[in-house]
Amino acid sequence: MKIRRLFPIIFLVLVVAVVLLSVRLCGSRIKNSEIKVALSPDIYPFIYTENDTLKGLEVDLLSLLETRLKIPFTFENLRFGILLKSFYDGDFDIAIGSIEMTDNRREHFDFSHSYYDATQVFLSSKDNPVSLDSLSAVSSHRVGVVNNSTSLFYIEEQLIKLNKFSANNLRRYSTHEALFSAVQSGEVALVLLEHSVAEMVSEAQNLQIVYTSDAAKKYAIVLKKDSPLTSPLNQTLTRIFNSNEWSQSKVRHLSETL
Repeated sequence: MKIRRLFPIIFLVLVVAVVLLSVRLCGSRIKNSEIKVALSPDIYPFIYTENDTLKGLEVDLLSLLETRLKIPFTFENLRFGILLKSFYDGDFDIAIGSIEMTDNRREHFDFSHSYYDATQVFLSSKDNPVSLDSLSAVSSHRVGVVNNSTSLFYIEEQLIKLNKFSANNLRRYSTHEALFSAVQSGEVALVLLEHSVAEMVSEAQNLQIVYTSDAAKKYAIVLKKDSPLTSPLNQTLTRIFNSNEWSQSKVRHLSETL
């Protein structure tokens, strides 16, 4: 008798669970017949044009998204300088093109999970480790960077121009190979790289990250504010980031810059 009395309660619980699951699934579906993408094909190795064909790390990411979401993507190429304004004013669903997440931009847009970490990090050789407890401690060491890299621009703009680091302690190298050779030989105590690049090369080059700059710089896909695409897009990105296809794509494209 007691078990029979429980049947209505069990049935009610099951009905509620099914309804909640249905609501969740419906909320994660994308109703678009297509996804309109605004992009800037001007930044190697993220998006660039070769023989009239879009290539790059971000192109691979869009291809993986399109396949997994099972919705066709259409593209419109825009100059980087007008990309966000054109996206804000235009009939687009997402924008991509080495777009940095910032607090100011979050007031006007939604962002996906970050797919690339361009935060600058200092590394030392594991054989000659350097201990850094603050950015100011960098000033007492020779630091190596690759010419015309984001790391060079960072150290010049954020440290040298603000008198936080002496230009006399900066060493520039034409290739990453020469940079790694310099830190391994002790010519420089530290090298400066983007975090994503550092993660990829540190083990092979016997390096370790000893300090991360305070200025976080991460790239993400931009969406309209309160876009219904944000949640399902992020769910799909989480699966992509754990896939072999994405790992291989990052290694392939970032290796081209080394």
